[in-house]
Amino acid sequence: NGRDSAEINWDNPLKAEHEIYPPTFSERDYHRSYGLPFGWGLFKNIRTLSKRKCKYLLLSKEKISRKRKELRESNMENVGVNGACTDDKNTSLSDSISANDIIMSAICEMNGSADIFAFDRSIRGVKDGVGKSAAGNFFIEVPFEKEKGQCPFEIRKILTSESGSYFDTNEVPLMPFLNGRVGRITSLASVTHQATFPGTEVVCQFPSASFIRDLPLDVAVIFRFGKNHWGIMHNFKTVNESPLLEEILA
Repeated sequence: NGRDSAEINWDNPLKAEHEIYPPTFSERDYHRSYGLPFGWGLFKNIRTLSKRKCKYLLLSKEKISRKRKELRESNMENVGVNGACTDDKNTSLSDSISANDIIMSAICEMNGSADIFAFDRSIRGVKDGVGKSAAGNFFIEVPFEKEKGQCPFEIRKILTSESGSYFDTNEVPLMPFLNGRVGRITSLASVTHQATFPGTEVVCQFPSASFIRDLPLDVAVIFRFGKNHWGIMHNFKTVNESPLLEEILA
């Protein structure tokens, strides 16, 4: 792709002690998110596997760019549904709104079977001692309320928060985990690049369905489909109508 590859640091000493949960997590937050409540919710969701089908959605980069420009120019935060966004104006958030923020909000808006979503936030180049080329699972999973995530500005707030988290200590709710109403959003759009060889052209690329097949929870994967399109792969049990998604579909 014309880019020089950065040398990977395989020997970062912090990878042996890094934890994937936010630094604000208490022991109670940890056990709710990864312990018995989460496990019980997964067990309950096994009966939903027959209803979960892997689906792909194609998104227009041009339409997303227009939406991004619209949000930046309007500088309004009441663009979500169900009161997800506030009426407060924040110029800095408007200026930094990204395509990923918009896509994540559309995912939250279209989902009808989760109350909590978590996304992976890379700490490479953010955490002291962890460079951008560090190898290892240098990310944290950030859970947040799906309803709030229906607004791109709220997604941007979470990504730029000083704490690196959405919930404060001891605020992670119990019932969504017990009821199996939690999900995951993974973005491969910024971490993957198309590799080409002389005389060849990349037409498209997408993740394998095996990535989310037979998972008893809602999962969405954002990916780079081609030059003019982003993509979403998901296995949601219930899908709602999403005005934002309709705006950006190819």
